[in-house]
Amino acid sequence: MTFAARAAAADDERHDLEAALESRQTINTAIGIIMFQNSCSHAEALTILQRASNSRNLKLRVVAERVITSIADAENH
Repeated sequence: MTFAARAAAADDERHDLEAALESRQTINTAIGIIMFQNSCSHAEALTILQRASNSRNLKLRVVAERVITSIADAENH
């Protein structure tokens, strides 16, 4: 029984790490888009993204996803 609990815990930890890496990649992609659009530094782009997150009361990852989606939608039109 102990082995099953450890295996489940390890699987949960792996899933959490994968989700964190995916979120980080999404946020970094959005930061890159903001840097390009505003000709600003990484730190300035992160600040812009954080302010948008705070003012909209949304998670940073969600705002980043919306930035990426808006660019993809603009390219398709």
